Amino acid sequence: MDRKQTIGQSFRVKDTAVCYVTDPGFLLCTLLSASSIAEDSKYTELVDVFICLVGFDELWQDKLKALFYGKNIQFLPMKATDYDPGSDCYFEPSHVPRSAFGRLALHRVLPDVYSNIVYLDGDTYIVDSLESLLTYRVKPGHILAANDFLWLCEGERGAFWEKHVDYLNYHGIDRADGYFNSGVFALKRETLVESSDWIINYFREHSGACLYYDQSALNAYFYGHREILSPRYNYSLGFYDLDRMEADQPAILHFTGGEKPWKTKASVWPQSIINAYIEFSEKYAELSPLGLNSNVIQPKSSTSTVRSILQSIRRHKRRKLMHNYMNETEFAFQ
Repeated sequence: MDRKQTIGQSFRVKDTAVCYVTDPGFLLCTLLSASSIAEDSKYTELVDVFICLVGFDELWQDKLKALFYGKNIQFLPMKATDYDPGSDCYFEPSHVPRSAFGRLALHRVLPDVYSNIVYLDGDTYIVDSLESLLTYRVKPGHILAANDFLWLCEGERGAFWEKHVDYLNYHGIDRADGYFNSGVFALKRETLVESSDWIINYFREHSGACLYYDQSALNAYFYGHREILSPRYNYSLGFYDLDRMEADQPAILHFTGGEKPWKTKASVWPQSIINAYIEFSEKYAELSPLGLNSNVIQPKSSTSTVRSILQSIRRHKRRKLMHNYMNETEFAFQ
């Protein structure tokens, strides 16, 4: 066997990129999530990890590259011109940063060798194996994504569901359980190339109706062309509130909403997770100018008896729906 054959057998080009996009405000939480993958050899044999940087000058870029040298995280600068829909668009007031649109431009900055993309929001926390997610291959023209918790609210009385019925209908989505959360998804690079401009243009034209920014536009494009990811891999606050962690065994927690474990006034998340962010921030004290602002954890404010009863009834209904969904749905993988 000659030397070229030996090298060919021992070296396998990785074709999958795990990608994050962050601005300075979400840097440290993104680094913690990315490090959980990049520091695990069983994952780095399968994928390469990238963090796309929005709004960082060259000094900060160099500092990050030096600080994480040899830790299997690659940093890619991303320009707003790669993804920004423009200043004329309406942006619903939200905790979601404008840089979230960067996930629509990953193909513009990733090296050409990567034909498969797995995207994660920075406010995710890895708690179980990701091997099935990282090795899965999505069909061309499709996206792999998990349901948003919205379908659990279907048919409930009140302004929230009424507002979202109109929202779904506007974007051509006639089933609440057909609407996905874009905090974790996978697709082929060619699919993103084909869809990106359409999605950004859709937001430009319908920004006033896109309550959830690019997620709204992503759903409008991919409705009917989605492979169903188990909520285990995008376990948002809406699922966590059902107190089904033991039954559902999530692999990725997603801190949707404003109650982040590193910056919250409500003790929603376990102290062990809050401590993980504090410890990571202390470990990388060099990044203190961009530090996580962990506030004093305070108990939730009390609610009225009537509201508490209503919440209990809704929670019971949602738990039953979630139980049935987890046991009866044919996911792309478990």
